Amino acid sequence: MLPANVQEAWRHPSKPILYMAWSDRGPGAGSPAGNHHGLTAFTIDGVSGALKPHGPAVTRAAFEDDSFDGRSAGRA
Repeated sequence: MLPANVQEAWRHPSKPILYMAWSDRGPGAGSPAGNHHGLTAFTIDGVSGALKPHGPAVTRAAFEDDSFDGRSAGRA
């Protein structure tokens, strides 16, 4: 289960990984901004298609932290 609503999802071009961006923002341009946003990666089982978490979620707060270096974030 994700911490908020899925906004977008995409599959890694060459690996069995699905990325999901999520947010508590409501639908449409006029909705409240929300305050909980992030990205979660899942490994896709090659036989069943089941999803398993692939490391911890990354939240928007992590990007706002001056000590966060996106280049060193766990890349698949």
